[in-house]
Amino acid sequence: MFSRFKITALIISALFINAVSIAADCPIVPTPKEYKSLGDEFQLTGETVIVIGDNATEVDEYAAQKLQSYINKKFGVKPEIVKAADSQNTKSMILLGTRQSCNEIDQLCKDKNFALDANTPGFDGYIIETIENDNGYIVVIGGSNARGVTYGMTSFFDLLKKENDKIMFPAVSIKDWPSIKWRGRNCAKVVSEEAYDSYVRARINYVDTLYPMVGLPKTGFTIDEERITNVLNQAHRRGLFVFGVVNCAVKPEFFDNVYDSYVKLLDMGVDGIWLSFDDAGEGLNADILIKRVLDLAKKRNLPDHAIVMTPPAGSYHNIETSWNKYMASQQGFDNITWFFTRPPCDCDLETARKIGLNTKLPGWWHNWARPASGLLNSAYGVSMYDKSPYFEPMPLEIGWHTPTYDELADAPKYSDTIVACTDGREEYVMPVLGYWAWDPAKHNWDSVRTSIYTFVYGAAQVNDAKTFDDSFIKLKNLFKRMHYKSQSPDLWPPRLIDPAKKPQAIEYVSAMDKALKNLKANAPAATMLDAKRLESVYFDAMQDTVDYGIKLTSYDYPEYWLKDFDESMIALTKKDSQAAAKRLAEIKPKVEAQLAEISAGLKNIKGINEYVSYWNEKLSGIEYWQKQIKSRKAKKVKEQQDRQEIAQIWQSSPKADYSKLLAAMDNRPKGKVLLEIKPAQFEKESSYSWTGSGWAMGLTKAGKNEAFAIQFDGTCNAQDTASLNGKLVVPQHKGKLQVAVFATHIYDDKNNPPAKGNRVSVVQFDRKWVWVQDSTNDMTGHEWVVFDLAWSDAGPVLAGDVLPINLIVYSHETTSNLKSTVLFGPILVLETE
Repeated sequence: MFSRFKITALIISALFINAVSIAADCPIVPTPKEYKSLGDEFQLTGETVIVIGDNATEVDEYAAQKLQSYINKKFGVKPEIVKAADSQNTKSMILLGTRQSCNEIDQLCKDKNFALDANTPGFDGYIIETIENDNGYIVVIGGSNARGVTYGMTSFFDLLKKENDKIMFPAVSIKDWPSIKWRGRNCAKVVSEEAYDSYVRARINYVDTLYPMVGLPKTGFTIDEERITNVLNQAHRRGLFVFGVVNCAVKPEFFDNVYDSYVKLLDMGVDGIWLSFDDAGEGLNADILIKRVLDLAKKRNLPDHAIVMTPPAGSYHNIETSWNKYMASQQGFDNITWFFTRPPCDCDLETARKIGLNTKLPGWWHNWARPASGLLNSAYGVSMYDKSPYFEPMPLEIGWHTPTYDELADAPKYSDTIVACTDGREEYVMPVLGYWAWDPAKHNWDSVRTSIYTFVYGAAQVNDAKTFDDSFIKLKNLFKRMHYKSQSPDLWPPRLIDPAKKPQAIEYVSAMDKALKNLKANAPAATMLDAKRLESVYFDAMQDTVDYGIKLTSYDYPEYWLKDFDESMIALTKKDSQAAAKRLAEIKPKVEAQLAEISAGLKNIKGINEYVSYWNEKLSGIEYWQKQIKSRKAKKVKEQQDRQEIAQIWQSSPKADYSKLLAAMDNRPKGKVLLEIKPAQFEKESSYSWTGSGWAMGLTKAGKNEAFAIQFDGTCNAQDTASLNGKLVVPQHKGKLQVAVFATHIYDDKNNPPAKGNRVSVVQFDRKWVWVQDSTNDMTGHEWVVFDLAWSDAGPVLAGDVLPINLIVYSHETTSNLKSTVLFGPILVLETE
């Protein structure tokens, strides 16, 4: 094939002149680890041919077709794709493949000493080498494996640029490889060509089947064969690894269902097994089920990297739990990758080793992005209208534990497997994770944003895209924050925190409107997306954001001029009901006019009817306010009665010696204590609630240590619960915050088989279960529950925020003969840096 060429490798001459990496001139994101500009340029023309090996794989063919498609869309030139055997008369070519799939690449590597194998560049790595000849050039895009070919292809495409109506690219020598080996996308609801193309550009290398991960009781173990076949086809065509996911948090009578589901998924062609406990819970005798599944993996000759696991809630964000410790002690369980939601760090690796995970590095499951409420969404991105709301590209810190990029720079030392549990527009979302994971130490957030905008809108539109999103971020910050899935009229629909900031809000939304008009005018000719996708997935949502932004900014809500309305009306009603009625009559016309405008303009926003009804009730007459006064009094009486009732029950209930259990309070977690809420103080300021009978709650003391106890003795029904419901006020702080809660329990189970899994101890913070443990688990050595306090369900945590905290015992199943006592100690707010 190459005998007619008089080849002079620019690489060789470059070595003589001691060329160095010129990262500043590199248009590729992420910047390759080894990049050498060789000082020359080549032209890509209609005669340039894309060549794949005679043994080309499906992935090689995909890479060639996608490169052809990209070039044609951006530059209007469609290079021919041929096999190597048909390229004899080719002057200039782009040669794609691995040494195994393309003999020509293998021969060039031998002749020119190009290092391309499993070790160099290494797993998922690629090289790009430009070779000049008398009649043209050869561009070698070689992968250490099939995926490396696709990553090299996207990098080469990013080198192409138009100069004076010519398509040019620099002569380069590139060698690149990932810092984090496994980079995944799970729980993706959309399976499409565009989504999976975005995974390739983002350097993502594995996905999952999603279903039947939920398992019983919601969907059973029915496998959606059509969907999973589509996943397998899309993924394998691009070289992506596919995990089959099944819910494992089940009772023994369903073990066969789990096992058979994995068999079916493996028979369909999945590459690995994902053991999923997750929010479904711990299951029962889970070690027996896991051993069966591991035996299946062994029979199918699956390598260790092909088996991963998500521990149950309570154990996926805390490594040192009794469930994790027990499972890690089982033979072979440390040979699989365990996912935790904690960002990779040295201390967590140490903890993983401590509990027995000595073979593999912990995996990082990042729940991201978790945006604050916006104009058309509540917290965590939940849509509050009849479409999918628009979100700007968000950095990794807008997620659980809010990790900064500086904190994540050393992540490859502590994890080799990461995954994003996310939602959103794939071209916006996945590069954020994938580009970071490729080279965390050199990550540049602005470069990632620029790369995303360039691909979606074109290079000339980057500034308009940034203007739109930067203005959008500023606009959202002017509005009140809403809680997760809440439609409370107190916070929704979105209203300005300070109505005096309306001119500023108008300025931001006007900038968005102008930027969007520019994008709509210019991006369709420059985008790398299909025109319909650009319009329906991006522009439509952006236009909604602008349209609703204008409305939400311009409306005058009753709250803007009726400050502290409820309290003033209650006070006035108590003092002079006739004056209160007169006040309602005075404000009613103006409020009703405002409600009519709001109702008409925001009719597609969820909760608008409730908001209008909320105000109409307030305006309905003095009787409403008299009922409010009675309701408040009744609530106080009920709370007092509950306190008296539970106090009598607690006083007569048998007590044990808790001194050994409570002695563990002295082993406090590290950090500067900014706030300590003692059990007696928390109990005094909180309210009781319970369903069913058999509960006893109250304060107990052993020496200097005090705790709040929730005790059960009797028969409980499924969903019976008891809780102490209080609050935490975020203190002033400079560094990162954590909350630590002391929690332990004892039990007496006379059931055979044991009632494990029937009752759980829970710490619920900010409306989320942040800690949950089976009430029969041994808590020795990890009694302090610690979780980050950086992001509430309404957005970034601020000093003065009042966040609910609930200490709960919950029954999953109807149970008798299981006595338990859960002891909750002090609540600490710690500053860790």
